[in-house]
Amino acid sequence: MGWTIGFFRNATQETYLKNSGKNARLAQYSIRAFRELTNELNFSFDRADQGTLKIYRDKTGLSDAVTVARRCAQWDIPFTVLDSKAVAELEPSLAPISHQLTGGIHFPEDISGDAHRFCAELAAVTDELGATFHYGTRVNEILKSHHSFRGIRLASGEEIEADACVVATGVGTPQILKPLGIRVPIEPVKGYSITVDIENWHPRPQRPIIDEHYHAAVCPLGQRLRVAGTAEFAGFDTQMRPARIQNLHHLIGELYPQAPNDTGTDNAWTGLRPMTPDGVGIMGESGLKGLYLNTGHGHLGWTMATGAGRALSELITERESRFDLADFSVERFTG
Repeated sequence: MGWTIGFFRNATQETYLKNSGKNARLAQYSIRAFRELTNELNFSFDRADQGTLKIYRDKTGLSDAVTVARRCAQWDIPFTVLDSKAVAELEPSLAPISHQLTGGIHFPEDISGDAHRFCAELAAVTDELGATFHYGTRVNEILKSHHSFRGIRLASGEEIEADACVVATGVGTPQILKPLGIRVPIEPVKGYSITVDIENWHPRPQRPIIDEHYHAAVCPLGQRLRVAGTAEFAGFDTQMRPARIQNLHHLIGELYPQAPNDTGTDNAWTGLRPMTPDGVGIMGESGLKGLYLNTGHGHLGWTMATGAGRALSELITERESRFDLADFSVERFTG
């Protein structure tokens, strides 16, 4: 109930724009950090620097979106407004439905890719630098001594001591922090995706598309297409609902009528996004010395990842910070 009340308090135009500005600032910082990291390490993760295209099917929707997009200029986010013909020229795979579109908005600086492959590549590099990973390992308890972090206790009973700890546990964050008296307002919001083969599609989708009418998105990943959507409040239930998956298949047909009737065996997925009431992530000090937070970024997790990671590392190692974390502090909910 407390989370819901907080959600509605943040559902005014004024607070929406204020919180969007916070997210835009972190996203811009993150994309710079992302470019620096990937240029240095030369990862392979189906990267595409084609930007993101939002499409609209009525004049009112496009007009309202342009009004909001103009805010992007003050956040240093470039965009271009396109009519339906220009949409089809930019993204030929949408030509068959261009007569159904009023227009679109292209954000050219966006980068897309396979987040899982990116993490695997990053883990391999980090492993070479001396990191130790414990996969499939449950943390049962965060240990403290007086008012400082001391270590963690695993489900096996083993204790690992450390000087610092970052809690980046998504929807599990409230549970792991509750024994410490640290409250974070994060609720799970369930999302779905399917991944289909597009190797033989002509023309093949080139860039991520957000269809505001269907509240869903598609993202080409090399010879695959990932289709994602839905925001379902179902607690911690991760049951796959066939109707939700069917909706995503329906979206493929609505966007790409040239696609084969049988899009093949899909890789259906469902997962829980960690959402805060104001839609802004929680980063920084937890209130317990040595314990830090990086969580609650919702569906923007990978978007914010490199920027959030860099900002936290600068805070922990007491280096000069290039990003002010004040807007993301947990104290905005507890203070």
